[in-house]
Amino acid sequence: FIGSGAFGTVYRGLWGERDVALKVLNLPTSQVDEEASHLCRLSHNNVIQFFGVCELPEQNSPALVMEFAFGGPLNAVLRHHPVLSPSTLLTWSIQIATGMAYLHSDAKLVHRDLKSANREFLYVLAGFSFKSDVWSYGVVLWELLTLELPFRTMEQPRLMYIIAMYNYTLHIPSDVPEMFSQLLRDCWSPEPDNRPSFEDIIGRLKLAGYCNFTNMDADELSRIQAGWRESIQAHHQAEQEVCPCIYVALFLLYLRNSNAHAHVLF
Repeated sequence: FIGSGAFGTVYRGLWGERDVALKVLNLPTSQVDEEASHLCRLSHNNVIQFFGVCELPEQNSPALVMEFAFGGPLNAVLRHHPVLSPSTLLTWSIQIATGMAYLHSDAKLVHRDLKSANREFLYVLAGFSFKSDVWSYGVVLWELLTLELPFRTMEQPRLMYIIAMYNYTLHIPSDVPEMFSQLLRDCWSPEPDNRPSFEDIIGRLKLAGYCNFTNMDADELSRIQAGWRESIQAHHQAEQEVCPCIYVALFLLYLRNSNAHAHVLF
């Protein structure tokens, strides 16, 4: 057993002498077969390889047989190796964007669950837009830049609500280089059509390789990132202190806009 989430459960297994990941999706068998028919067309260095479908005796659903990522999920790598050189940070950012560009442009697939905690990719044909993947990529890039856990002070139901209703985004410290801060803001644009494509993201990241950012060493970047994390944590603390008042105000605004009537006790 590797892990589970909203979309399914992942196990580690053997296919002959090859280590593989077995992903049991929370989908009807017919939909799993449809997904598999599209996954078998994927072939890219930056995309987890799909091998086929198998039956697991202890499961009532078929499992997708995927390449096993020995390095583990990105967030685990970042926690165990918290010092990155600027060139490594850029390389990883570009590799992720390159894999996503292939999915969107060549395979016409939406990832839907792009995040650093994933060991394997999940691709779907509907439900989310291509631009939702761009928003999620912004979160991954923010985590690579800051080495901070995204949204760690937020409970998921509240987080989903304020993102959907009020376009809540992660705090960007004021001294993050403009080339990155603007890219993050663009990825999180409240208007999906205004978010960049992954081809555009790749081009902008490659330009970053010619800036002073890449001239610093890993230790210098680590010191700067520590300052960014302090800024982020201070911002989160301030949010925690004012959030109760904000949510009361939002609730009252909702009642007014919906012409609802209720008694609110303070």
